[in-house]
Amino acid sequence: MQTRPRVAIVGGGVAGVASAIALAEKGYAVSLFDALPLLSGTSNNTPGRLGMGFHYATPNTAAMLFDTTIDLVTRYPHATLGRQLPLGHPLRRAQYFVARDSLFGTEEIAAVHDMLAERYARAWQRSHRALPFGEPGSFLRRLREEEYGAYTNPDEICMGVDTAEVLMDWPEIRSRLDAQVRASPRIDVYEGHAVEALHHNRKFAWSVGARGPDGRLHRFDAQMVINCAWQNIDTVNAMAGLPVQEGAVNRLKVLLRAKLPPRLRERSSMFFCMGPFAMFSNMNDGEGMMTYAPVTNIGAAQAGDEEALAKINRILCGGVDAAESQRLADALRHGVARFIPAMGEAVPVTLKFGVVRTRGECDLWDKDSDVHHRDYAGVRVESDDFITNAATKLIYFARNADHVAARVGQCMPLERAEYAA
Repeated sequence: MQTRPRVAIVGGGVAGVASAIALAEKGYAVSLFDALPLLSGTSNNTPGRLGMGFHYATPNTAAMLFDTTIDLVTRYPHATLGRQLPLGHPLRRAQYFVARDSLFGTEEIAAVHDMLAERYARAWQRSHRALPFGEPGSFLRRLREEEYGAYTNPDEICMGVDTAEVLMDWPEIRSRLDAQVRASPRIDVYEGHAVEALHHNRKFAWSVGARGPDGRLHRFDAQMVINCAWQNIDTVNAMAGLPVQEGAVNRLKVLLRAKLPPRLRERSSMFFCMGPFAMFSNMNDGEGMMTYAPVTNIGAAQAGDEEALAKINRILCGGVDAAESQRLADALRHGVARFIPAMGEAVPVTLKFGVVRTRGECDLWDKDSDVHHRDYAGVRVESDDFITNAATKLIYFARNADHVAARVGQCMPLERAEYAA
């Protein structure tokens, strides 16, 4: 009997888990490896908004985020935080403010927002009025200063808009993905297995070496490898003898979760852009997540710089010491208070560390930097039997998984018997 072609997936974050599910549904056997429990790395630490493109001034990037979010909430109707609240409630809205020092002018930003509003009107009709953001007329509204001046610092703002954007209910999505991947008879999950070696015996013949919880290096065979190892993608590619992705950069970020002062608990999430400013996500439970770009971006590693990457991984796994933790929490809180004065009264709860992977220059103050132009999904076919899936934003996971499954189907069709073990 012919054996199903087996695909090894390195990395059990959201990109790896979603890819495993998509491939299993197509009929492939999958081995899924991660040194940590599934969905517990960056995917779990820095989930946030179901971005609809409002914080990008480049039309292509804004449109890509918008389309991806519409697709995601169509597939996962329970993906939105605060869905039990009535439409129009502040916790089902998000406000965007263009900072005085914005890298982009209000006219070009407003033009992108107009484009998104038109796009939403079409999406609303296609969905038969079923999207969780409400009627097109409430999708986007320009704010007057007297509407936001009581809870922001208007001296830092030159334009404000109220939007129908909502936050992602990451615990709900994580729970559904975790249950789905573990229930599939075609997926073998290897948690606590750190991939340390990849040997290419011949085309469509890989040997994967993974060190298990017992400390031993175990060998697994596969016909194809999908690299979803996020900040470790370049390390895994090097194991496979592939060149470093030129220009790729891993940026280490820190977010603060804090108890909100009473006057902010019912406020919409707020984002101050376009550039390295601040954001506040209201988590609907009396707490908020916040970043302040001059503090949040605490390190970077160019692709191939294993020493810098090792430092990032140490912080991701172990955090920082108590003194540095206090310093970062205070700096983040007071930085956000520059835009939302009451945030100075927030009480720090914990710091969350994660990685943003971009390419090219990552100067946050350069409007031409790749950071402000992320109109790519991150899937690359390195060879007929090796694909990398760097889901540039968490919300890309479902579409990227479809892309991976389609490319595997092209490179290694199920019906070709030469892949049988």
